[in-house]
Amino acid sequence: MARRVDVAKSIACYRYFAGWADKVQGKTIPIDGDFFCYTRHEPIGVVGQIIPWNYPMLMQAWNLAREQIFGPVMSVIPFKDLAEVIARANHTIYGLAAGVWTRDIKKAQAIANSVRAGTVWVNCYNILDTRAPFGGFKQSGTGRELGEYGLQQYTEVKTVIVRL
Repeated sequence: MARRVDVAKSIACYRYFAGWADKVQGKTIPIDGDFFCYTRHEPIGVVGQIIPWNYPMLMQAWNLAREQIFGPVMSVIPFKDLAEVIARANHTIYGLAAGVWTRDIKKAQAIANSVRAGTVWVNCYNILDTRAPFGGFKQSGTGRELGEYGLQQYTEVKTVIVRL
């Protein structure tokens, strides 16, 4: 299973990032005076990344509501109100991802906006796409992989100002 999924996802990832080679663009910046100012993203260099992946991962600790869990685990904990749910979700040193199941999309949005996690899935889980950035908050990491945001760590921003 892991080999089939990993190979297909790896191919999709390479194709997506290869397509960005001519699309990494900067922005124009309005400045005072008779000048045209813009930024561009310059590649830092050739980058390759190899990430070992053990599937399934062996669980070493089962402190469910506080630890960063990798595996087929769902915590179902009763609660009084949304404030309690958000407080519990944020009461951890981790923040990779969160999942919310509800019929009330307004509640789901309130939770998604308040939970300190890099990805929040609503009525689904573990949906990953090469075009969508992925990464965590707090001790679950900094920066993003995948998507346009994933390219930022491999480029430097250059500012160019031209007198017109």
